[in-house]
Amino acid sequence: MTSNSYKEKISVLRSKRVSPVLEHLPVETSTTAITDDNVLSNIVIQANDDGISHHRPSKLQNRRDTRVSMDLTSKGTLSFHNIRYVVGERRKNCYLSCIKLKSGKKIINNVSGIFTSGMNAIMGPTGCGKSSLLDVLADRKDPHGLSGQIFVDGCPPPPSFKYIVGYVVQDDIISGTLTVRENLMFSANVRLPADVTNNERQIRVTKVIQDLGLELCADTKMGTEFLRGVSGGERKRTCIGMELVLEPKILFLDEPTTGLDSATARNVMECLKVLSETGHYCSYDHVPILSYINSETDLTNNLALFSVHFPNIHHLNIHFPFHDNFWSCLSSLKQLTSIEVRLLHTDIAYFQLQKLLNQACHLYSLNIYYSKNLSMRLFTLTSLSIRRLDFIAESTSCVRYFNHNDCNILINSPLGRHCEILIIGLKNRASIVNLINAMPTLRSLICHCKDDEYTTWNSLSVDDELIEWLRIRLPLTYEISRNEKQTHLIRLWIDQKNV
Repeated sequence: MTSNSYKEKISVLRSKRVSPVLEHLPVETSTTAITDDNVLSNIVIQANDDGISHHRPSKLQNRRDTRVSMDLTSKGTLSFHNIRYVVGERRKNCYLSCIKLKSGKKIINNVSGIFTSGMNAIMGPTGCGKSSLLDVLADRKDPHGLSGQIFVDGCPPPPSFKYIVGYVVQDDIISGTLTVRENLMFSANVRLPADVTNNERQIRVTKVIQDLGLELCADTKMGTEFLRGVSGGERKRTCIGMELVLEPKILFLDEPTTGLDSATARNVMECLKVLSETGHYCSYDHVPILSYINSETDLTNNLALFSVHFPNIHHLNIHFPFHDNFWSCLSSLKQLTSIEVRLLHTDIAYFQLQKLLNQACHLYSLNIYYSKNLSMRLFTLTSLSIRRLDFIAESTSCVRYFNHNDCNILINSPLGRHCEILIIGLKNRASIVNLINAMPTLRSLICHCKDDEYTTWNSLSVDDELIEWLRIRLPLTYEISRNEKQTHLIRLWIDQKNV
């Protein structure tokens, strides 16, 4: 991407939407090659001597204190036409007619182009005007000697355009004695409008840290020449994050890989690519429970089009298999603690379930609904965090009753070895004793025995036949009772002190 003769300027067009109905924008990469003035003049149709179409408000303070943003429903397309930039030009003055006119130096000569949503690169040899063009597009150049037109989604940019776009300069502008989080918070405090609350700023900073993969170094100082700090890639990503806290629709980057080795440069570019591809999304940060039902009438096949994110899901109710686009909704499964599963017993269903288990590092409970047709293949899956297994659905007609062989498979499975709480249907009451003796980590067992003769009509009887049978065969320290609401269930507390 970079070499001795060519460098690049990157602009990432991204936006966050608040509407649940979103448009799908194709992610394209366009390259505008800039060479010498003669070549540039052949790209455009005609020069334009009119002034640049930026509008400048009069007061800087008003621009910062007023929350201004571009239309959230827009596509974020940036186009420019007949951009011409000349420095050192001396124009005719009616009062000083004796002064000789000076032509000036052409930095940019009649350049036109368009940047669609996604990551776009401006490439060319050193000194051809890449940085100057980037500065012009970001409204960072003095209007003197500047002409042409710039449009955002076909309209002139708003008055405060340069204050609502992000611009990452080539040199890192950060404080080496502050941590990554403190640098991001400093940027948020200084640059965000006054009506953005402190809590909202902290949420933005935390999200930027997650998006850029800076969690491990968030509280590490950046470092100086006398103080060891973060790596070069983490440093560059922090600089990018200081702009992302503004939630800009358009992000300009001036040679973002300068000074980085090839591996680090690749990581930075991959990070930018992900940002550009996932730029249009609706993030539901406060949705703890999510249900996904796979049916012919749902819109799951279009989830990539909507790009809805649920980063803080705690409980997931899901049908397997599901469309691959659904993975884009689950941006993070680190908060997931319980999952209810409905399985179609296919290869892809078990592959997807194992992939989900691998990503959910804090998953505690696995609940299998409609386990009547459950395949023993389930017990080939692995998870280091699951401690609770539930194989009983709401309706007893959907319960799978485990026989002696099924119980042995469960006992020797990766899921069974770490199980502490087991909810299961059993064909024979003898399997209760077998499970307790063979599963040393088991603390609580809730079961429904098919040979349990307890019914509501004999519930007034003093003796509960199954409970008495268990008390004879199990230690007296075990607490055995029948569920008051679901009387078909027997509850056993195997080690009451540790429960």
